[in-house]
Amino acid sequence: MKVKISFLACIAAIALTLMSTMAHGQETVTIKGPNAPISAVYHKPLTLAEGAKCPMAILCHGFGGTKEDGILRQVAVELERRGVATLVFDFAGSGASVSKKFKFENMTVKTETEDLEAVVDFARSLPFVDGVALVGHSLGGAVSLLGAADMGKRRIKCIALLAPALVLHDDAARGNIFGMMFNPATPPESLSLWGGHLTIGRDYIVSAQETDFLLEATKYRGPSLIIFGTSDTVVPSSYGAYLQRALPNAKLVKYKGMDHSMVVPGDAESLTTMSAEVAEFVAGQF
Repeated sequence: MKVKISFLACIAAIALTLMSTMAHGQETVTIKGPNAPISAVYHKPLTLAEGAKCPMAILCHGFGGTKEDGILRQVAVELERRGVATLVFDFAGSGASVSKKFKFENMTVKTETEDLEAVVDFARSLPFVDGVALVGHSLGGAVSLLGAADMGKRRIKCIALLAPALVLHDDAARGNIFGMMFNPATPPESLSLWGGHLTIGRDYIVSAQETDFLLEATKYRGPSLIIFGTSDTVVPSSYGAYLQRALPNAKLVKYKGMDHSMVVPGDAESLTTMSAEVAEFVAGQF
């Protein structure tokens, strides 16, 4: 009987712990966006006392990704360990933010920047949030850069850009996106990528052609961390130096052998190491 009572007490304690963790640590929300409802999840650090405030990092996924991306998950874990709340979301047209009126092919650099500003406004309205940072990977990094430039240091404390896809402008200008060729002077109405897995619209191409990421970067005055891998074949690491020169207050870090997925092949700890560096940078700005 003592064993049975002890076992039941143990199960009850675990259940209460899980319930407390879920209630205190995570919230799934739908944010009213300018293009479509935005699916998001935010986490409070479990160490955050009732009524206390903390910074929040908004994590932005890359092209064709979602808020479930492993890179964002690992960065979020490291941030929360350092007392920083996190919010991950699906840009309109991606993941759970696809709707009948707005699908992936409707997405552009401009629509994603608009989405991000709506998410930032939501985050700043949360009663426990005391300052916002942006962390973005690939296209999410490029959009984070544009969003920070638009919103300024007052609304965005710092940015961490992981292989930001600045190459997008050059790819669209020369008529070659992910190996699919087109006439850049007369972009097609749609472009099918990766055997039809994803389709982008003409507006996406034109938006990329018209966006000067490096010029926009000069408008953001807050602290910036730029991370590239030397083995990235999607966004060459040479773009890191260009961006560092454009951002007034930037630190550039290059990881030898790291690819676009922010992993060094054969090094199981490389993603964790990179994520910890991002988290240390962000936490250190508050």
